[in-house]
Amino acid sequence: MSLVHGELDSGIRCVSTAGTLRGRDLAPTLALLDRLSAREREVLLLIASAYSDAEIATRLSISHRTVRAHVSAIFEKLAIGSRVEAAIVGTTACRTARPGLLCGGPHHDCHK
Repeated sequence: MSLVHGELDSGIRCVSTAGTLRGRDLAPTLALLDRLSAREREVLLLIASAYSDAEIATRLSISHRTVRAHVSAIFEKLAIGSRVEAAIVGTTACRTARPGLLCGGPHHDCHK
């Protein structure tokens, strides 16, 4: 997995404490999750679980190019700019704010 777990854990702790992402309240971003397709939600969960694009492609049996397209769509639809932000949003949604929307799919492992 390509993300540095310390950076991700630190970001999640920061969000849990402050409820913000880069000084921005997370609630509006979480409300945008409904805009994501089912596949984009799966990709978001895998990003939140610190999978690289190549690992996501393998896990979902799709091309690396398709993964990049999904990641770009996630960034655009959620108005975020990095994988760390996506991981924070996905993890926060899965664990606290929107568990029914993201959790429970065949590629889900954010609670492990």
